[in-house]
Amino acid sequence: MFDSLPKGEYLVYVEMDWNEATEDTDFCVTCYGASKSFYLRDEKSLFEKNDVLRKVYASKAKQMLPGVTCQNFTDKGAPSINKYKSFQDEGYGFIYVTNNEQEATFNEKVNYTNFKGLEMMKP
Repeated sequence: MFDSLPKGEYLVYVEMDWNEATEDTDFCVTCYGASKSFYLRDEKSLFEKNDVLRKVYASKAKQMLPGVTCQNFTDKGAPSINKYKSFQDEGYGFIYVTNNEQEATFNEKVNYTNFKGLEMMKP
């Protein structure tokens, strides 16, 4: 997905769906590269899944990564409001709105005609 990542510290989020009949529940997360990678500890107790996903997709939206569309509201007199949307291969979709207007609010009604396989998350 990424051609080249700059040197830095990254977080890895791994989620697996296993049903009750799954016998092999060991897994391995690897990193291929010229240097060693260290996985220090499991810090899942420090983070809520919904918070991690919200931050990940907000970052993806702001960077306009592949699959993200952006609607700007300049034509409505609010050039500092942007609405980002994307539906991901991993099964998640998001609508992310940034409002940096001093006097404008954003209000939108979203209707889902088919809720099959969807789960609402807190904003």
